[in-house]
Amino acid sequence: MPETTMPDKLWTYGEDSKEGGRPTQEDRCATLEFRTADGQSALLALVADGVGGRNTGALASQWAKEMIPALLSQKAPTASEVPVALVEAFEAAHDRIYNEVMDNPSRAGMGTTCTTVVIIGRRLYLAHVGDSRAYLIRGNQIHQLSIDHTWAEEAIQAGRSREEIRNHPNRGVIKRCLGINEDVDVDTRYRKFGTEEADDSADHPVVLEDGDRILLCTDGVSDMLEDARLLEVARRHPATENQAARAVVQAALKANAKDNVTAVVVDLPGAVVAARRLPLPVWAIGGAAALLLLAATVVGARLAGLWPPAAPTIAASTGTPTIIPTARILLATVTQPAAIAATPTVLPATRSAASAAPATPAPAAQPGGPTYTPIPTFTVEPTVAPAPTVLPVAPTTRQPSAPTVPSRTYASPALLDPPNRETLNGEVVFKWQPGEPLPDGAGYEVVWWRAKESPNTARGFADPVVTTELKTNLDGPFSGQQQTIRWAVLIVNRNPYTRLTQPSESNSRELVYQPKSNDGPTCVGVCD
Repeated sequence: MPETTMPDKLWTYGEDSKEGGRPTQEDRCATLEFRTADGQSALLALVADGVGGRNTGALASQWAKEMIPALLSQKAPTASEVPVALVEAFEAAHDRIYNEVMDNPSRAGMGTTCTTVVIIGRRLYLAHVGDSRAYLIRGNQIHQLSIDHTWAEEAIQAGRSREEIRNHPNRGVIKRCLGINEDVDVDTRYRKFGTEEADDSADHPVVLEDGDRILLCTDGVSDMLEDARLLEVARRHPATENQAARAVVQAALKANAKDNVTAVVVDLPGAVVAARRLPLPVWAIGGAAALLLLAATVVGARLAGLWPPAAPTIAASTGTPTIIPTARILLATVTQPAAIAATPTVLPATRSAASAAPATPAPAAQPGGPTYTPIPTFTVEPTVAPAPTVLPVAPTTRQPSAPTVPSRTYASPALLDPPNRETLNGEVVFKWQPGEPLPDGAGYEVVWWRAKESPNTARGFADPVVTTELKTNLDGPFSGQQQTIRWAVLIVNRNPYTRLTQPSESNSRELVYQPKSNDGPTCVGVCD
């Protein structure tokens, strides 16, 4: 976490980002402290998730990370001007990405989501495009501030249930990105705490309270962790030194994240770290084991008639007490006065009572003295604990058991729609027929490459699905430029990502993309 030099700052913060299930990192995050024009300390926090492929997605999110904080701090708006300055910074980053695509058609489809907050005192301003999220954690509640710009969110607002859309092929369709279409609509709304109602007044910031925590994350986190789990993990650690952000990222990775995972956490004063069960320290475990051993020894001694201990035998010749070095005497040294147990023989700590040396016989009694009766040595019988019963763990969809490399040849799916050499634009439904049942943990991926390219350059329209159709929008990936492509359906292992079949001319079809004469829809296709 960067060190702050602002004496009046109210926050601590941290960030973390990992590749997760992706071969490359297309997520970006940033934090920046700056002064407003009216002299107030401010904190900017940002997350961005690149779309459009391994190279272009990373470039788009990097530009958002660099440009938005730089433009905002350089302009140094007053606190009341922050919402407008945020929108202008978003639009500048959008223009930079979009113009790059216009100048370099090979980068068609390049874009990025971006969610940014600026905190000034106890006021929070939000600017947002895409499906990366901003959460407010207050007490024992977690509340999503940002509103997803996705097909799924629109379907929910239209009355469809969350259960219905959870596995729908269109659930990942993003409706807004920086850089995809000619214009971008930056969203400054936020959900009011504890409700689904949106506040769309630019001059009405989120009013924060002492102890509040702000969490920003990409969909690699929010897709893997339900709100309750996210709350549980985030509240266990402070934001400072990246602890809370790292905990969130690690929880998403443990949940088998198939995407890049990124989190930024900001704490206001008074943020409380939730109590959690910690493993017992070694000394506590050792002390408990010693007490249990002592208790077992005492019980065994009672059963054998060896407790409480008898008084030590006195030799008639000298009157000096002779301590018999047995387990019985060892116990006596714990409770008897020091004068009696001044020189006992104590067994080494690393030896068990069962392996103790046998008792040394007492010297023979002198004539006329008392008769010596040997005291039996108490030996603790070792106890063998039964082997624990291990219950089978039911597999989950987040922990596929598929191999990471192909172990045999798989039959490619038969392509059904659209027909070969069809001229299309806008929303398209790709359909296919399986050649064989899917292996465990596998899915179908619809990929494409330009007609003049090698099939080895094929990239996916979307994340793998387990259905036999995929609906997407061609206007996003091809950015309104006419071109001929080939498309195929591959069988892939979903985590770690591995192609079990390979694209080729023989198992693909040709498609001609002809842009519409008008501006077309705003949907940008199925994005990562």
